[in-house]
Amino acid sequence: MKILGKSLSILILVSFLLCSCEDNNTNPVNIQKDFFEGFFSIHLLPGEQPYNLDSVKAIFDSKLEGFEWVDSLSIDTVLNEIVLMEFKDPLNEFPPFDSASLSYYGRGLTEDEVNHLQNSSSAIVVSLTGRASQVIEKNIFINEAIQELLNSRKGIVTDLLTAEAFSKLSWRARRLDRFSMENQDISTQITTHSYREGQYCRIVSLGMEKFALPDISANQMTCSDQSSFVFLVNGIAQRIFEDPVVRDDNSFELDLTEIRDDSARFKQIMACVDGAKMKGKIMFEEVEPQEGDPYNVQYKLKFDYKKTSSNQEGQQFLIGKLYGFDDNVIEVNRNEAIQEASERARAELPRLQKLFQDSLNVGNSILLKAPFTTDIGGKEWMWVEVIEWNGYTIKGILQNDPYGINDLKAGATVTIRQRDVFDYILYKNDGSAEGNETGKLIEELNQ
Repeated sequence: MKILGKSLSILILVSFLLCSCEDNNTNPVNIQKDFFEGFFSIHLLPGEQPYNLDSVKAIFDSKLEGFEWVDSLSIDTVLNEIVLMEFKDPLNEFPPFDSASLSYYGRGLTEDEVNHLQNSSSAIVVSLTGRASQVIEKNIFINEAIQELLNSRKGIVTDLLTAEAFSKLSWRARRLDRFSMENQDISTQITTHSYREGQYCRIVSLGMEKFALPDISANQMTCSDQSSFVFLVNGIAQRIFEDPVVRDDNSFELDLTEIRDDSARFKQIMACVDGAKMKGKIMFEEVEPQEGDPYNVQYKLKFDYKKTSSNQEGQQFLIGKLYGFDDNVIEVNRNEAIQEASERARAELPRLQKLFQDSLNVGNSILLKAPFTTDIGGKEWMWVEVIEWNGYTIKGILQNDPYGINDLKAGATVTIRQRDVFDYILYKNDGSAEGNETGKLIEELNQ
């Protein structure tokens, strides 16, 4: 399957949530905190004059009324406070991201901007915390203040809560123009990080504390489904951004069609394929952030649905229910070209096994197509994502929902033999893929 401790008593509860809670003997709970946070740096490029700190303060004062300039943020996080720091030797005192990091975290930076940033002449850091009342407006005003600072100097701004670096143009395009009182797609203000964690992958959001909301994470997910989980996490983030109310059993119904922001709703629905229900039950538990995660309240998604027997089956069940499956049953008589393509694929298996055992990078995953015996004794060929490869025995996660096997589901852990493999797909971390030559030939036959 590919598709891709404080509470704030605000917001009117949505009627469908109230009905749902009453039906399940649960009560609505507001999950928005009392306070929000912000943390930004601007590194000026070589030759630029340092900022006049009084002018910087004046810009923020014009945008954020009622905020007090302090030397350090107080323990009482519900105070509206801002700290401004200046670094005259930023390469030693507060270094910017290096070129390698910017290849992942840079947003719309030119090669010259990346290179010049490594010789930054001065930098300022703005950190703030404040009451979560009118938090959307406050974030819009903060974005505007940063844009005004970038208009007066050549520099690179880093949102230190999402670990993203922007130029003046990319900040306006991604953060300012796409988020206003009229347009509020939260995916333009936060980001997600995915990485390999043992046999599986993990995803976590970054930046939700800017809106006084918890970050979202999911672990033990099949790595080939990372794009699906980006959509899922963004959909959940949008839902709790628009209505930060859940049941007291830590669940809520996600309905993609009821997302209020047009852009966010359009992106979610466009990710759906035939059979998508576009709604499903989301369950979570509050967990401690892992090393490298935002220091924020975090909700880890749970996938222990009644119809499923493992975390991976639950993931496939939810993703399939929300976005649909793009599986098709095709009866194929192997011709010579298909058989030759399969033999070429099988010849690549030793290389793929070595690649897997040498540890795949984040974004990489290997899928193998293998036969499974149906309930009436036939063969159904399905994709399996490799999680173990010992000798000629391969353990993996089934990626398809079988049509002819009642007691097997997508997400199940299965074992296949290397000699039975028919084809492979190698997904790479640059977004490209290798293999599935037989699939292309079969598609041509069925056109």
